Amino acid sequence: MNRDWNRAARQLGLWLTASWVLPVGLVLGDQPKWATLFDGSAPPPVAPRGTLPLAGNSATTKDGLLHLVDRSTAGGSTLLYAVLWNADPKGSSECEAELKLIAASPGPCGMCLDVADGVHEDYLSFYPDHIGLWNAGLEYKMDTKADFHVYRVKIAGSDIQAFVDGKLVMDGKGKFTRAAEGGRNECQFGAGSSAATGEAVWRKMRCQVRPTAEPKIEVPKIPGLDVQIGRTVLIQPGATYPIVFQFADGRISVGWGNYNPKAGKWSTDGGRTWRDGPAPPDEAAIELGGGEVLCLGFWTKKRPDGKYSLPQRRSLDGWKTVTEETSVLDIPRSVPCGGDAAETNEGFLMDHSILRLKDGRLMATMYGNYEADTTPGDDYPASFHFNKYRTIVVFSSDKGKTWGNPVTVATQPRPAQEGCCEGDLVRSAGGDILCAMRSGGSMGKFTPCYLSRSSDEGQTWSAPQAILDRGVWPALCVMRSGVVVCATGRPGNWLIFSRDDGRTWQGAFCFSHGPASSYNSVIEVEPDTILVVYDRQSVNALGILRREIVGTYFTVKRR
Repeated sequence: MNRDWNRAARQLGLWLTASWVLPVGLVLGDQPKWATLFDGSAPPPVAPRGTLPLAGNSATTKDGLLHLVDRSTAGGSTLLYAVLWNADPKGSSECEAELKLIAASPGPCGMCLDVADGVHEDYLSFYPDHIGLWNAGLEYKMDTKADFHVYRVKIAGSDIQAFVDGKLVMDGKGKFTRAAEGGRNECQFGAGSSAATGEAVWRKMRCQVRPTAEPKIEVPKIPGLDVQIGRTVLIQPGATYPIVFQFADGRISVGWGNYNPKAGKWSTDGGRTWRDGPAPPDEAAIELGGGEVLCLGFWTKKRPDGKYSLPQRRSLDGWKTVTEETSVLDIPRSVPCGGDAAETNEGFLMDHSILRLKDGRLMATMYGNYEADTTPGDDYPASFHFNKYRTIVVFSSDKGKTWGNPVTVATQPRPAQEGCCEGDLVRSAGGDILCAMRSGGSMGKFTPCYLSRSSDEGQTWSAPQAILDRGVWPALCVMRSGVVVCATGRPGNWLIFSRDDGRTWQGAFCFSHGPASSYNSVIEVEPDTILVVYDRQSVNALGILRREIVGTYFTVKRR
């Protein structure tokens, strides 16, 4: 599906409405350590939450100072720098800021320090003639506009204290009791209320961050298999939707983002270390021998003769140099199809798998609509014009220059939110070809991952069988032992296994919780060892949320 399916969900959260909690699966780690969000040496490493650009609001850094201006009362008009500090509600945590107030309206959080430990919450609000702990009902008279002052808030269980220039000025023993909104566990600096206004110059923002520890993943006991989780390697911070290709010479490339990645990471040691490199092959790629690599595009365009064109890339020297080209597809029954970003596609979409057949021809998966495919997708607005997909395979006898002779793999099993799409192909140890397919995973809903099999080189396919209750962009790997592994998910990132060429499946477990695209890849890097590449949400040492692409090793052995 379109990799921008969740772009609306990526919008910045608003302070008054969003719940920002510790990511699922992360647990308390060591004692907290001071982490500096801003000290004048550089702009803050994260953008403020709120609506920018917005007339009257700004966040600018100059001469070692951060100038925050919030003159708007529109919904979402906040400017908050947030740190997921992982505070222990039974322990103590502190935050500190040095600032000079310029202006602030009455009410809470025109300019403030907000502290929440997952259970309790309060905010130190700044006003021209005083400061106040709003929920604790405490005030301290002072001039906040004449000069810079260092303000510190300390929380410990149900107690809260405020200090100015090292002096305790408000002691809220037993007054830190207001429930944390949405269970959030974070420290925030800046303009925190849409209804209020404020302006201040900040010289420093810092807080104590308690490191998060990775949870222990419990691998279930799987009859006939011994599966063990190994170490996790960071591949690319700040990225999602990984695209993995494994060359016959052992090289592994990872791209990310949308189709036709512009940069990549490369490994020559089975994924243990990674270096920057050129744009790698895209998701539908295959080595043809003699250094020739074919990489297919995604969107097709209808030609005047009724056939379709597809952009693709080809290398004749093992991806040292790459040439762009266009192939021709003959899919006579193809009609335009909708997408999960409300777009209209001219024809079938090429997805992430190419397989060489026994006679040397190539077979690739696509999804889209025939004229008979008129069942609307479940949960999609009528304005999307989204009809449930069918998955087909197309064939090429000239190394991918032309494609045709489409054969339907699957259409609309039940349940299936979107029909069948995003198919992946592998040849099992017994010789059958397996095709795993997505059937849902948008609009906050999910339906099963299905699998069909062919015993005649793709000419006929079995009825789709549900192998997991969820699954977008399933990725299959046939290990040298004959074990078939499928990596998929949403929600979560999951693995599931087959010991009998994909006829039955067992041992499904979630190895990574929390927000993720769940567009995973799995490759065997040495006998009985797989590398699963996926994206996840994590918290860095500054307490800043980030997405990252990582690889986790698993050993999978037959008992």
